[in-house]
Amino acid sequence: MEELFFSAPLGGGSHLCVGTITNDEAVLSHEHAAFVDGYGYYLFLADEGDPRKLAKVLAKFASEDAAMDAVRSFRSSPGVLLQFQAA
Repeated sequence: MEELFFSAPLGGGSHLCVGTITNDEAVLSHEHAAFVDGYGYYLFLADEGDPRKLAKVLAKFASEDAAMDAVRSFRSSPGVLLQFQAA
C-alpha cells in the first residue's frame, strides 16, 4: 500500500481499503486483472497480520473523486461493510 484513504476491518485480519498500491502489487495483480496498471486509486484487501504481504486488488476507481465518493459511502453506510464481511 502506498497512500491509504480508507481502511475497515472485515474480520480474520483482512481490511477493505481504498488507496494507491505499490508497483509490486500492480505487477502481481496485473497478471490476474488487466485493469491494474499501478496508477490511480484502487479498492483492495490488505492483511493486517502481515503488512508486507501484497494487497489483493478488487477494483480500480475511474478517478480520485470516484474513490473519495466510495470512501464517503463506506463511512456513512456501515451496512455496506457488513455485506463485505458476509461474502
